[in-house]
Amino acid sequence: DEKLELMKIYSVSGRKNFSYDKIIRPFRSPHHTVTAIAMSGGGNAVTPGEITMAHNGVLFLDELPEFKRDVLEVLRQPLEEGHINVVRNRYQEEYPADFLFAAAMNPCRCGYYPSTRCTCSVSSIRNYLSKISQPLLDRFDICVETKKIGITELLGDSLDEDSASIRARVVEASEIQNERYKNKSYNFNSQVPSADIEEYCRMSSEIKQFVTEMFVKLELTARGYYRILKVSRTIADLSGAKDITKEHIAEACFFRT
Repeated sequence: DEKLELMKIYSVSGRKNFSYDKIIRPFRSPHHTVTAIAMSGGGNAVTPGEITMAHNGVLFLDELPEFKRDVLEVLRQPLEEGHINVVRNRYQEEYPADFLFAAAMNPCRCGYYPSTRCTCSVSSIRNYLSKISQPLLDRFDICVETKKIGITELLGDSLDEDSASIRARVVEASEIQNERYKNKSYNFNSQVPSADIEEYCRMSSEIKQFVTEMFVKLELTARGYYRILKVSRTIADLSGAKDITKEHIAEACFFRT
């Protein structure tokens, strides 16, 4: 039970005045000045860090490149394994850390690139972006470059799909996945281990050839390859499709660039 897990975490962390009925999935958004210990957990009192406090919820990091490199690298193990091992001089603890990781960043330090208003040099932009390591980027399922919000969106006159409709599709896709994995130890596409990928992400010979081409073109790692297949499976679920198609793979590849 998710609530019981969170109650245990809150108890260990020293948090008070919480009740079972009022516990909801957490949303944590630490400031970019957070330390590695505050993120991972530890200290003299052996308290859980931000990634454990976000367990079963969302961890959101705004202005991602502004976080210290050692803080970001702390995320690699929990993003892969769903828990973190905190090792200090006198103790070793394993804390749960299975969360949805979301982050946002500007294209450069001033925020205007590629506009002519940008005041950053080429080397400055490269240094800014290089703060995010490739191993960490590999652990993102989706990377999207968003456009500047226009006045039409702000006034609410956009013809894009509304949030309520999107939520309904997400709920339906979630139910599909719960039914698909009802006899497994996991519930969602993102949790499928690589050993089971072939069973749930079946591809025709044509699609396999397309995936091979994308693997070479995008210079994917093995981790990136599996994440594309999982995202493709989710895109198929959202569209109500039983099988993964070439279009689903192409869209998932788009979200890696």
